[in-house]
Amino acid sequence: MFEHQLSPFPSYYHDQAEDNPLQDKFHRQNFAQQIADTIANKEDENNIVIGVHGAWGTGKTTVLRFIRNRLETQHKQKIITIDFNPWRYNDEDKLLIGFFDKISNTLNLPLVRWDEKVGKFATMIGSIIGWFMGEGYGKIIQLIGLTLSTTEVRKFKDRVIEHLKEKRRHIVIFIDDIDRLDKAEIQAVFRLVKLTADFPYTTYILAFDENIVADVLAEQYLSTKNDNYGYSFLEKIVQVPIYLPQIDESDLDSYIESKIIEVLHQTNIELTPEDLNLFFNYYRKSLKRRLKTPRTAKLFANTLLFALPVLRDEVNVVDLMLLQGLRVFYPKVYDFVQSHRSLFLGEDMSQYISEIAQDVQPTILGIRIREKLKDDEFKLTNDEHDAIIDLLIFLFPHLEGSFFNFQIDEQLIKENRVASRYHWNRYFSYGLVSNELSETQLTNFIEDIEKLTTNEITLKIQELVKFSNGREFVGKLQGKAGELQEATAKKLALVIAPIGEVFEETNKTPQASYFSQAPSLIRELLSKIPLSNDQRFNVAKIILENAQPVYFSYECYLQMRTAQYNRQQELFSDEAEKKLGTILAKYIKHYVETTSLLEDNNIRLLKLLSIWARFSGRDETNEYLTNIVRKEPKIALHISKLALPYGNLSTESDPRFDSDAYKLITSFIDADVIAEGLISLNIPELDTPQDDSPYQDLEKIATHQFLRVHRNITTK
Repeated sequence: MFEHQLSPFPSYYHDQAEDNPLQDKFHRQNFAQQIADTIANKEDENNIVIGVHGAWGTGKTTVLRFIRNRLETQHKQKIITIDFNPWRYNDEDKLLIGFFDKISNTLNLPLVRWDEKVGKFATMIGSIIGWFMGEGYGKIIQLIGLTLSTTEVRKFKDRVIEHLKEKRRHIVIFIDDIDRLDKAEIQAVFRLVKLTADFPYTTYILAFDENIVADVLAEQYLSTKNDNYGYSFLEKIVQVPIYLPQIDESDLDSYIESKIIEVLHQTNIELTPEDLNLFFNYYRKSLKRRLKTPRTAKLFANTLLFALPVLRDEVNVVDLMLLQGLRVFYPKVYDFVQSHRSLFLGEDMSQYISEIAQDVQPTILGIRIREKLKDDEFKLTNDEHDAIIDLLIFLFPHLEGSFFNFQIDEQLIKENRVASRYHWNRYFSYGLVSNELSETQLTNFIEDIEKLTTNEITLKIQELVKFSNGREFVGKLQGKAGELQEATAKKLALVIAPIGEVFEETNKTPQASYFSQAPSLIRELLSKIPLSNDQRFNVAKIILENAQPVYFSYECYLQMRTAQYNRQQELFSDEAEKKLGTILAKYIKHYVETTSLLEDNNIRLLKLLSIWARFSGRDETNEYLTNIVRKEPKIALHISKLALPYGNLSTESDPRFDSDAYKLITSFIDADVIAEGLISLNIPELDTPQDDSPYQDLEKIATHQFLRVHRNITTK
């Protein structure tokens, strides 16, 4: 379960327009004042329609509010303002009634003073004011709809015109968000404006995205002679098009960066100066190219406000912030990353192995992603493409060919990076899945190790592994190993050794079981123990003697050998490694002597026998194994079958027994003994072994191919 709760609930940034000039971050106040003062100083009675043009999120509504506030505070003796919201009306009849009702209320002119035919409905019509959603409204519209379409519309218009001329009252009608209406509603609004455009002393201020509205109007008044008919129609209605000034890039940068700092403060997250610089470096280089409006800045801030409190203790904060930036500014790239986990984590390299083996490019996946992001679907400019690639390489170091770099993998785990396979899911799910091990759980476990008994630690490990899985537990713990104190590392290593079966996993076949990263974790823990006074050696000795099962002891020994993995840090000297090998050989001997070899189907059994022979002497293993093979010849066949995967280029569908497999067997027993055992089993067609035939019978394959290799070697 996820433990971190939102407390306190974050204060999200609203998308409402600003009313307060003190919050004018983009210098729109002076611009709006100039428009307001120009309108107020207009002396003639001619109607005028002003269009305030700008894309979504650029601040059109804020400008309209600043204009209205200026008119209402500085010019209230001359100007009457009317806000008309077309969103309230879902058809043209309602729009027309709503508009006339707004005018009627503002000018205190009775809407219903028409002929007697309509008079009997006056009470009902009067109730329309403020009532547009109630039950029975449909009937009222049906009854009065005919009268509003012709004579009565003209009568009311004439009364409004007469009133305005008599009083010389100047009204300013604001209609905002026109570009957010559906097509039919946009067309209806402009028919309304055209219908009432002869009101004297009237100014319309319409706010919309010119391109969106022009396209909609063109659909209604499409001309085959002029593809720009929508713009032409707008020119006939809007006498004064005003375009919002371009927001200064530095102002927008300051705005979003201040919002990001506010978000970190709200969520009580303190990034180090280095991490803060790291985030802003990649933000400025890769993300800010898509920052065009204050609305997008608020969207990014709100996205962070949601994600950070939920995930702050479970992820790398810089990675999370950059990934959320990718989500807001480059949504198609984000979707591509989210849906291609294996690609970005380098988990499935099978399709690229041949190319890597041919040494085509060590960064083959990075190259493929570079090409993929050039597709039209992502709509990236060349500069955006290169910037996003830089960001992705930072987030996913595997793209630069570090697929098999264990040190990088461990560092990614330690830092809770998105490129860690143990942390990927939470970045894209806003939390933990039901059986995912949290950083809090792991931290609490580590802190409790010193005060818990061996049995209590064992039970806790088994509980955590059962909750998630052995691979995840070990992988995350390995990322923390470098931070452990000596005593904690020693205690943990000695507890893990006897419970190796907890971490045992299998792939497609049980014969290929392995222990996840647990042996590698043992190595990391040993590295925390000093070499002096044989302290590290003594702990390693106990681990090899007590590790369960024997194969876990074997893999721990492999990790202890410096040369095996070409590690920079040597755990033991060559002499100490030999002593540890001797300890493991004694353990293996005991295992073989107390176990039925026919019941052990692990392909690493032959490796165990080879280790025993190396450190205890081949004579010892040959003597013991010769005796049991002669008593039970099936053991010879069992050994031959287990050797098949060690053949050069062997596959599951085409097993091969060659000189490499033969050498492995003869490292611990005489080949003649195996041959005698196989022959005694009376396998068919031994006189003419056909090792290249597509046999389905593994016993036949193992016998024929071993005898073929044995015959070739002994007859040379």
